[in-house]
Amino acid sequence: MNVLKENIFYEFNNRLFKKEVYSDTAYLFEDQNFIPHMVIEQSENLLTPGAKSKQSFEEIHVNFYIQRRLFEVGDFVFYKFLNGHTPDKRIIINAFKNSNPKYPEKKKELEALAASLNENDNPVLMLAKLKK
Repeated sequence: MNVLKENIFYEFNNRLFKKEVYSDTAYLFEDQNFIPHMVIEQSENLLTPGAKSKQSFEEIHVNFYIQRRLFEVGDFVFYKFLNGHTPDKRIIINAFKNSNPKYPEKKKELEALAASLNENDNPVLMLAKLKK
């Protein structure tokens, strides 16, 4: 039986943080209290308690992003998701190839990295932006 974790805990700068998977807010645990730390703009495919109670694990895995890890490094926030739905890779590749990046050399580095990966590497890169 697969069980979905409902809380993500992580440590940053010797402080403990917690994010509930149904919430867009990460909290700092300090002095026995949870203090809002940041709000993360999330996809409409965020799993909700209602969806979790009405759908099988397989349906959830295909229809929703399942949050697994969250961590901070410097000024950056990284998020790991699981999802059984894979978008059409041709659309993503064409959008990337036809893009006009601000730093073309970085695009070339990313293309080289992508070309070096194989199907067993299973990398997922997702850009998240903080709410204002």
